[in-house]
Amino acid sequence: MDVTSPTSKSGRYFKEDLRIDDLTTLASRFIGNDRVQAVVKNYASEHQIQQLNEKDPAPAELIGSVESILAQE
Repeated sequence: MDVTSPTSKSGRYFKEDLRIDDLTTLASRFIGNDRVQAVVKNYASEHQIQQLNEKDPAPAELIGSVESILAQE
């Protein structure tokens, strides 16, 4: 079985498939929407991004920021 195949039935979820809205929805369940939105806002500010499209793939740096906050809980 090819685990990199998009038709793979393995159930694996790759970071390349993770959208910003998927990330924020999941993280909000653990740390609340306000904290997640603060992390996203901080990321956007640090990277001089006016507005993130929630349907875009989540950047690795944003995923890392959210993972760091989750690890502190």
